[in-house]
Amino acid sequence: MTTTCDIDLKDWVKALDLMGLSDHDHDFQTGLIQRLIKDGICPDSIEDQYQGQVEGFNHEIAGMHYAQDLAIELGMEQFPDWPLTCIDWGDAWHELVRGDGYRLHHIGGSNWLVFRAI
Repeated sequence: MTTTCDIDLKDWVKALDLMGLSDHDHDFQTGLIQRLIKDGICPDSIEDQYQGQVEGFNHEIAGMHYAQDLAIELGMEQFPDWPLTCIDWGDAWHELVRGDGYRLHHIGGSNWLVFRAI
C-alpha cells in the first residue's frame, strides 16, 4: 500500500515520540518513516492506527502474541465468537489482518510495532 503524506518533520517527531521511538538514531528513524509511509501510515493518523509493540521472533509469532494479548485485554475470551472460533492464535492474528487491517512493522531484534487500518 502506498499513500501520499505531507512529510512534515515536526509531525513525524511527534509520531515517533508517541510510539516511544524518539530516542533511536537518525538512520533507524528515517528507515522506519519510509516503511510506514510506503504502508500508508502518515503521522496525522498515528494516534488512531498505532496499537503498541509486541515481541516475537518472526512476523507470525509476533502476530500470534498480539492476537492473544488483544483478546485478553478486551476480555474476548469470554465471548462465543473471535477468537474462540479460531483454531489457534495464528488464525486469530490472520482474522485481525483480514478483517481489521492489522499489520506489523519490525523494528529490530524481536520487537514489532502494531498498527491497524482506520
